[in-house]
This record gives sequence, structure tokens and C-alpha cells, in this order.
Amino acid sequence: MKKKVQRRFKIRGFTLKVETLDEVLSFLSRFQDAEDEALDLLIDELEKESLKSSILDRDSIHRVVSLLLEAESAAVETDPVGPSTSSRSSLRVIDAFLVPKFRFDPVKKVFYE
Repeated sequence: MKKKVQRRFKIRGFTLKVETLDEVLSFLSRFQDAEDEALDLLIDELEKESLKSSILDRDSIHRVVSLLLEAESAAVETDPVGPSTSSRSSLRVIDAFLVPKFRFDPVKKVFYE
């Protein structure tokens, strides 16, 4: 996992110090099933920060990690469905009988109910 993290950061133009790598790995350990997505999100947020150097230290990583964890905890607290349902789901079920039936008028070129 260490090599994978270092490679991902290097591809994006960042170099990690040893203690920084440990901080990233501890962050990723919280997301066992979505490590790749968490790593991409972390790197994206780091790119948004105005960093002075491409060599990342522990403070810059810790700042972004704490920001992401606060955002995640706020999302879990405000989620009315609860943490058992994924809020990142891209599928949505719509009852076909509740959707109004539309018809197209080719003369006026509009839809009507």
C-alpha cells in the first residue's frame, strides 16, 4: 500500500516525507472498502491548497485530512436515512406509475401532460 500511495502522489507531482506517508496511511485505513477514492479525494484537496512546495510535510497533510474527516462526520450526522445507506449511490429508483405521462405535439413541438 505504501508503494501505491507514493506512486499516486508522484504521478500528481508531490513527494512525501516518511511521517507524511504514515499520516496518509492512517487516513486511508478508515476507508477499507474505498481506499482508492479516499486517496484521490485527498490528493485533489491537496492540489486545491496553496502549497509552497511539492514536498509535502505532515502539517499540510494533517490540515487536509482533518478537513475531510470533519466533512464526512457532518455528512453522516445530517443524513436522514442513516449511515447504513450509502449517500454516494448513483442509482435512484423511481416508481414508473408516479411519473406523469407526457405526449409530444409535433405541430407545436412541445410536450404536454
